[in-house]
Order: sequence, then C-alpha cells, then structure tokens
Amino acid sequence: MARSIRPLPTLLPMLMAASLGLAVAAAIVPAAVAQALCSEPVEPICATTIPATDPSAATDAGVARKRCLDDMDSYRAKLTEYRACLQGSVAHAERGLAAAADFARCLEDEKPECRLGRAD
Repeated sequence: MARSIRPLPTLLPMLMAASLGLAVAAAIVPAAVAQALCSEPVEPICATTIPATDPSAATDAGVARKRCLDDMDSYRAKLTEYRACLQGSVAHAERGLAAAADFARCLEDEKPECRLGRAD
C-alpha cells in the first residue's frame, strides 16, 4: 500500500513571525524597564533569627551558617539590583521633571508650539 507524503510546512513564515515578535519585544523592553516597579528584596530570616540546631550535632551549626552565608550572598546581589532599579527610576523621574520645567517655561514665554516632550 502506497503511503502519501505531504510536504512539511515551510519554516520561513514561522521564522519571520518569530523575528517580528523579537523586534517588537526589543522595542517595548526599554520603556518597560524605565517604568518598572522596584521590589525591595526580603531579608533572609537568618539575619534576625538563628535557626535552632541540635547542640549534640556540630555539623548542624556549620550547615546553618553556610546556608545563611549563601542566603546573604543572594540578598546582597538582589540589593544591588534593587539599588540599580531605584537609580533608574530616579533618573527617569529627573528627566520627567526637566521636561515639565521646559514645558512650563515654554508656556510662560507664550511660545506657539509648546509640548511636553520626554527624552525616554
């Protein structure tokens, strides 16, 4: 019995759609980053509470200390990201303030084509 062979759909339309999607995402991301909400990281619990360990097992304290050090390393990295986010938000706000001041000066000077322009 002969089996019919159907041609595979061409990959070109799928690749074009994917590249278009990537181009749109690349255009949207900078604006989204500038308006991102900065999320303060949660302090590791070991920073305020020493976990209970079995006093007869010396390795428990060492394991707890190692976990806490790992958690603190992660927390410090997240704090660095948080600071960068806040700095980006402040820079965005400063650009907005400057644009608003320029717009207000334009209106005060009674210029004909005043627009609130943002350089984001």
